[in-house]
Amino acid sequence: MRYSVVRTGRSAVPIETFCPNGHHLKTDDTNAGKTGKCPICKVPVTIPMPQRQTVSESTVVKILGQMNAADSRTVMAPLRNKPPVTPQPVSRLKACPNCERKIDFGYQICPHCQKQLTGLNDF
Repeated sequence: MRYSVVRTGRSAVPIETFCPNGHHLKTDDTNAGKTGKCPICKVPVTIPMPQRQTVSESTVVKILGQMNAADSRTVMAPLRNKPPVTPQPVSRLKACPNCERKIDFGYQICPHCQKQLTGLNDF
C-alpha cells in the first residue's frame, strides 16, 4: 500500500483517509474539512473532520484499575503525616572580609571600611 502525505501542519493528531481512487492519504487535523487534491492522481479529496472520542468513567477505571478507600488511605498516608514545610528566611547579610561587619549581600564595597568586596573572579 502506498502512503502519501497531504500538506502537513504542526498538529499532533493525524487524519487518515482515502481518495476516490483508493490512494491512502495522511494529513494533520489542521486540514480537517478542507478540500485538496490527491498528490498522486490529482482528484479532489475532502479531508473528514476528526471524530472525538469520549471516555467513560468505567473505561478510566479499567485503564487505571480499581481503587478502594483503604488503598487511597495507604497512598495518601505519607502526605498526611508530614509536617507542613515552613520556608526558612534567606539571610541577605554577609561578613566583610576586612572589618568583619555584617553588610547586605548586594554591596560590592563595604560601607564601613570601604574595602572592595568583588574581584575579577566574582564575575
